[in-house]
Amino acid sequence: MSRSTSAILEALGASRDVVAYAATIEGDLDAFWAACPRGDWLLALALRGLSLADDEALAPPIVEASAAIAALGLVYLPDGDEGAPLLEAGALDDERIAALEASADAAPDPASALVRRAIALVARARSGLDRERLEDLAMVPSLVAQAAAFDAADCAMHTAASFVLRKSALLVRERIPAPPRALAR
Repeated sequence: MSRSTSAILEALGASRDVVAYAATIEGDLDAFWAACPRGDWLLALALRGLSLADDEALAPPIVEASAAIAALGLVYLPDGDEGAPLLEAGALDDERIAALEASADAAPDPASALVRRAIALVARARSGLDRERLEDLAMVPSLVAQAAAFDAADCAMHTAASFVLRKSALLVRERIPAPPRALAR
């Protein structure tokens, strides 16, 4: 008898929210992957699959999915903000990344500070593609969702954050169409 998706995710150390959601999905890990409404959950699972399989081919799609999600937050940055160019694949200047990280605390508003942090995480991961930097990418959807919530009016905060998390799930699935096979072992 095969284990349920929720049992697999629980054994992998997934949060209770992910495990509880998986219990509502009929089918296997592929069905969960296709239905999951949160990009942060999918990125965390992809990263877990990367560490289990030690398959470096998973790293570039994880980074590119994170970059696409961080790009959702560009609307929360002031025009001409120094963060946007760092999402481009060739813009890996450590000094500019460090300046962006430092400027997040002095950002004009919480939304742009959170987006700057998300962009910096992506830029740092691209600059080295080492495991320590990759692990932080699971935070990118949550940072952008928080930025959306800060930017929204009080009554729309939940809706704005939910939109970003759902959109981020679509962006992850565009780049990583199926769950890493190592998760099902």
